[in-house]
Amino acid sequence: NNLKALIEKYSGDDSPGTKMMKKKIEAAMKTLEDIGDLKMSKSNHKKALLDFLAILPLAATKAATVEHIQHGFIQNGMIDRETKRFPVLANILGTCTRDVLIKELEMLLDAFPDLLEQVNKYGRIPEAVFDHYGFARDVTPSGYEYIRPDSVRQTHMRRAEFLSSEFQAGLRLQDIEEKKMAVQAKRLKDNMMHQQHLDTNAAIVKKLCDKIGKDADESHLKDCRLKHFAQLNSPELKAFIRYHDDSLRYVKDIPKTKGSLEEATRGLRNRILVAYQCRNKPSKLDEGLPHNLDEDGDDDEVAMQLDDLVIVHTVDGDDDEVVSPSELLSNQSWIQSVVKLFSLEEYTPSCFKSEAPLNAQQKKELAELQTKADILVKMLRQRLKEHVKIRAISRTDHWVWKLSRKNLAVVAAYMILAGHTKSRIACIKEGGSLLSPNANKFAPCRMQPKHEGCYLFFDYNDGVFIRSGKVTGGGVESRLMQHKSGAEAEIASSNFYDQYPSESTARSDKRDKRGFFEDLLAVFAAGFDPRCDVAKSASEDVKDGGILLLSEHEKANITSSKLDGKMTDIEKFRAIIAYQFELGYDLAIASRDNVSKSPGFESFIGIFGGTE
Repeated sequence: NNLKALIEKYSGDDSPGTKMMKKKIEAAMKTLEDIGDLKMSKSNHKKALLDFLAILPLAATKAATVEHIQHGFIQNGMIDRETKRFPVLANILGTCTRDVLIKELEMLLDAFPDLLEQVNKYGRIPEAVFDHYGFARDVTPSGYEYIRPDSVRQTHMRRAEFLSSEFQAGLRLQDIEEKKMAVQAKRLKDNMMHQQHLDTNAAIVKKLCDKIGKDADESHLKDCRLKHFAQLNSPELKAFIRYHDDSLRYVKDIPKTKGSLEEATRGLRNRILVAYQCRNKPSKLDEGLPHNLDEDGDDDEVAMQLDDLVIVHTVDGDDDEVVSPSELLSNQSWIQSVVKLFSLEEYTPSCFKSEAPLNAQQKKELAELQTKADILVKMLRQRLKEHVKIRAISRTDHWVWKLSRKNLAVVAAYMILAGHTKSRIACIKEGGSLLSPNANKFAPCRMQPKHEGCYLFFDYNDGVFIRSGKVTGGGVESRLMQHKSGAEAEIASSNFYDQYPSESTARSDKRDKRGFFEDLLAVFAAGFDPRCDVAKSASEDVKDGGILLLSEHEKANITSSKLDGKMTDIEKFRAIIAYQFELGYDLAIASRDNVSKSPGFESFIGIFGGTE
């Protein structure tokens, strides 16, 4: 009652603080409306809710004093009475509806360090951890065990969680982005279907106008005769009726058969006659598309148009240049360095290997691949923006992201050289895989156990890539052994090991797993021998014989980075190369298949293990 009275008192508040609060809430409500999580039948309901939420903090502060709030937290043991900082175990146990056994208390104290680590890392404790230590599961009112699978995202169906943790915040952001992608995909499908109807109608109108020797225009349909409509096939007549008959309420009301010209002449209602009768009616189709897919685009980035791409790249720094993947694929010196470093001799298309002048077919192939590379980099950069927002929550302004965005041009050109992408990437839906599903196009890691660089895991049971990884300072063989140990551990230390446990562990019975670690094939996306000559030039810019695009300012950032261990400057540059390709291939993996939560460049941005 106090709160209600206070809300009525403050509802007229129009201070700058309240206006700012309203603006932020309105933006959040629009996001929820766009992804379908907020639906209101009346506009005044939305306005009332907006007003309520805007003044709620002020009203709640007046109604709920600090002392009243603290009292509840003290009673349930969340804070102590004296310092109001530390939890009180005895009070927490006092909230249980049954007596706590001594062995349960001992089990809790024994597991507490690990439980605390899980909370700090994930913002919650996975059910597998509770099961590992033997904590009793929740039960329903009927006495049955209540299963809480980790895949459940609804907060009210899970045990307590730390909602403001970076991991949980990242999951919520990812959930919102996935819903946005689903809405965008539906809008794209709506536009495609509408365009298909427009094209079908235009084709029918042209066909009829051709029969009377006039230009394709609906205004000329009045000159068409019954015999002209009789020359259309049954599906064309049905479509014409759908588009032009304004009295039609249901498709099922369209005559079932085309009928004959003779029947139509006698006035028998068939598709020929009905189509003829509505020839003077304008098309019901709106010439515009249902959705403007560019309306939500950021002001500083042009929305992606796959059929007319303009590659624009601007980076601060005196030595930075605008470089597109197609330019790199015209640079024979760079191509030779890349082919030599990553051993691409058997994978590179002939148009990039020929020392003699290219023939007509090779020139055509080269032009197509260069265009494809320019499309690819645009798609990767579009995905990078969401990647940084979701996975690098606290380090979104780090210098590596500007460096990595520029060098996605290098990764895109490399992917084309190596033949690692699907043939028609312009047809890939948002969030879909850009990588070829043929794992034979990638070199198996077991063939080059001492190589470093970027590797991928391919789930040959599902036929998809599920994770990219980086290894430097030691061969890939030792890194894969670490992954094997992680998959075999009794408690999963990352989302990857949680989704792909080893068959030998008790976690293999997990119901919401994606597969088994033994189902995965490790292949190199971009593997190199750190001892080769080109690897020794890792600190050089492309124009000086290097692999990456590096300004003097960026080189200084890399060499001045304080990394774990005693890495030499050249080792830091090799790490940057490996991280760059790891990021590029991570972006190319389908979002629904990707089990990694790591941001990339962990050693440089100071997030070790990411949010996995």
